Amino acid sequence: MIYVIFFVLICFVIIGFIFYFKLILYLKRNHCKTWEILGKPSFLNNSIKNNIKVNHFLSRKEYLKLNDPILNKIAKFTYYFTRVYMGIFIFSLILIIFYLIMSNV
Repeated sequence: MIYVIFFVLICFVIIGFIFYFKLILYLKRNHCKTWEILGKPSFLNNSIKNNIKVNHFLSRKEYLKLNDPILNKIAKFTYYFTRVYMGIFIFSLILIIFYLIMSNV
């Protein structure tokens, strides 16, 4: 059971990375000024400060101000996927802890 949960979480992490960097690359190519304001995030230059800026950009729906339907789709998906993933991650941790406690009883 733990291996299945771990595998699912790894798949979610990979999908999350793909869409996060798709968002960053799209911003870099099509909205360079916004990308610069976010700290020029990239695969190699991705500090905590940049992550916070990108998360604020997504959570405050600042991408809507750019009036770009493609960006809107990528940003919405990235934002909601991240929230769903965090929920699944927390739920999985609770399941694993519960499983480990019950298997030792």
